[in-house]
Amino acid sequence: MDYKVAYEPDNYRGFKDDSHLKNFLNYLFRTDITQKWTCPFTRANIYMVRVEDGSLEYFVNVAEHYQRVELKKRVLEAVKGIDVKELRNDIAYISPNIPNSEAQEVIDDIINDVLPNEWREHCPHKGMEEKYIDSTICFVLHADQSYDGETLSFHIHRIYQLKK
Repeated sequence: MDYKVAYEPDNYRGFKDDSHLKNFLNYLFRTDITQKWTCPFTRANIYMVRVEDGSLEYFVNVAEHYQRVELKKRVLEAVKGIDVKELRNDIAYISPNIPNSEAQEVIDDIINDVLPNEWREHCPHKGMEEKYIDSTICFVLHADQSYDGETLSFHIHRIYQLKK
């Protein structure tokens, strides 16, 4: 399937303080059930969180609020001890809509090949690209903002540690 990725380099998209980070995580993980983005299609979101061995673990069909709260806690635990000023986030938009039957293949391709190449190209510190890729703490793929039950139109957020 042909698709396009529109990556927005972050450069200055950091967090002001711990409260800003926690509010952003509430948005990402839909843990505030009163926010406008939480909806029946929130179950279509996909979460990838770095685990102890350094790999990214996929979480799909996370329909229950308490499950999303637990994932948010895992991210907060992962950034414990890291100065919030070292954390950054970026976003990539994917188009056109992806048929559900092809979604996993497209997502894997985007996470493993397309975005790392974009990060290498836009890395603010040339020669240190791999550190930026290896410092990813989590990805959140939001499909619920335009999910129609048949296709995914989504964007991917990433939080990572700025390593110098």
